[in-house]
Amino acid sequence: MKNIPSLNVTFFSAIISFAPLIKANFEVYMCSSPKPRTKVKGKSATSASFLSSMSAESRQRFTERANIAQERRDNIKIAEKAKISSDKNHLRAKKASTKIKAPKRSSYWLLTISVKELFNLLFFRKTGASQ
Repeated sequence: MKNIPSLNVTFFSAIISFAPLIKANFEVYMCSSPKPRTKVKGKSATSASFLSSMSAESRQRFTERANIAQERRDNIKIAEKAKISSDKNHLRAKKASTKIKAPKRSSYWLLTISVKELFNLLFFRKTGASQ
């Protein structure tokens, strides 16, 4: 019986000694919080300090590239919206063209058939349309 409490103390002391390592390796995220895809290493600079450390030519090139990238993103968004709207229009047109038409009832056809067509259908297996 005396060995069991000492084992428990040893076990818990081992867990407590490894607790900082376990906490460092596993980060806890809530389900609704966005998870970063990559870890950011280093300090993030403010935009003022970032641009102030560049030369005038570098700032000019940076702004040109940033403007081109923004225009490209805007064009991609416009193209996506146009594709979505064209897909919606295509689906509307397809739905209108594939509307199910009610077939003619055979009982109505039997009432409107002429005697000649009925005679040909029964004896010669021909309808008025195939003659």
